[in-house]
Amino acid sequence: MAFPYSSGDVLTATDLNQSSGLVLVKTQTIGSGVSSVTVTGAFSATFDNYLVSVNYDSASVNAVMLIRLDGSTSNYKWARVGTNYNATVLGGGSSSDSWISFAGGQSTAGGGYHVPIFNPYLAKPTTFGPIAWVDSGSANTTNGYHTNSTSYTGVVVAPSAGTITGGHVNVYGYNNG
Repeated sequence: MAFPYSSGDVLTATDLNQSSGLVLVKTQTIGSGVSSVTVTGAFSATFDNYLVSVNYDSASVNAVMLIRLDGSTSNYKWARVGTNYNATVLGGGSSSDSWISFAGGQSTAGGGYHVPIFNPYLAKPTTFGPIAWVDSGSANTTNGYHTNSTSYTGVVVAPSAGTITGGHVNVYGYNNG
């Protein structure tokens, strides 16, 4: 049956599996005063690509947010480009890092981000982004690359300094159908 559906349509499992976009795979609650959040069992052969949604209630200090694959602490590359609200162009990056630095200048009042991740479970390099983010001084986009051709099943999110409290990390799979 063709999507979109109409009132009264009888849907099969095949219909539903082919039409759903993002599918919630895993939710990890963020505790109180944690220095990192690990989401295990998030990636599998069911989906090729994922969206990681990070929402935290507060942070102990203003810090940069970081992300990496669970089980690998090297071979990350990332680049950031942005613009100050006064139109000054900004940039940053690393050709060899232990994390993807995906959002900076975070407020102690909390924050939220979406991080697209492509091919984390497949035995090939993984890409991150584009990751759009804003803070009180600028608007930015970050992209990242993990060079290992290894299969990973989890993701780790952390502030670069201090701790975060409350909220959750949700992992969604992009439907392959």
